[in-house]
Amino acid sequence: TPLTNFSIDYPPTTNFLTLTNGIFNFRSTNIVNFTLFNTIATIPYTSGIVIYGNSSSVYNCNNSINLNGDIVVTTGTLKIGTAANHNLISNGAYIKLNGINAKVEIAGRFTRPSYVAISNFAMSAGTIIINEQGSNDNAPASGTCPAYPFMIDVPGSSFNVTGGTIIIRKSGIGSGGATPTPISNAGYQVINCGKYIFSGGTLQIGDASTPAGQTMSILTDQPIANLVVNPTNSPIAILNGPLTVSNNVTINTGTGLNC
Repeated sequence: TPLTNFSIDYPPTTNFLTLTNGIFNFRSTNIVNFTLFNTIATIPYTSGIVIYGNSSSVYNCNNSINLNGDIVVTTGTLKIGTAANHNLISNGAYIKLNGINAKVEIAGRFTRPSYVAISNFAMSAGTIIINEQGSNDNAPASGTCPAYPFMIDVPGSSFNVTGGTIIIRKSGIGSGGATPTPISNAGYQVINCGKYIFSGGTLQIGDASTPAGQTMSILTDQPIANLVVNPTNSPIAILNGPLTVSNNVTINTGTGLNC
């Protein structure tokens, strides 16, 4: 029988949440700001987290998350990591954003643990910010691609974006594969998807907190809906292959798109 109504002392004890089985659904209408996990956490295959709270609420995870079970954010902000290389590591589960007030902030990368672990990303509205603190770690040794901050590259993965904004704040540094080729300007990579939809929404290079001197590469084998290069501190987007944009390309004054 599901437990549908209970209370948590506020602020809760650090690391108060341990998931073993079932979905933990945050539905408080009150404004809250507390820590779900203080160390590296794993969401099991049989578990998941749903955040449907106040639009001003913040749910903190202070290190990396191993994503074996789904995360769904409808209203509120989920913060993953507090330092560089604190990543959201997808191992076959979904990360979903489906509300205009849904926000996910990842200190490091959205990535996978191996070259056989698929990633599933879906967004109909909201904002996800990648590489807030930066990344200089490598992709897993068995991988074939450099460590892009937003990285979906395993065959069979899925990408379904009909709205919202994917923001790459900082470039990444890393490499991967049996004979790694280092890259220092990694940004966004989506290739090899078994299911791919990018019918609405925007890929944005940089935001108001992007530092100066940032160059971020884009590599995808499918069209994107819209592309924006944000003007703050003049970031540069570089294409690492052909790119099709279905709707609009916005290159703000002082920025650049190198083809």
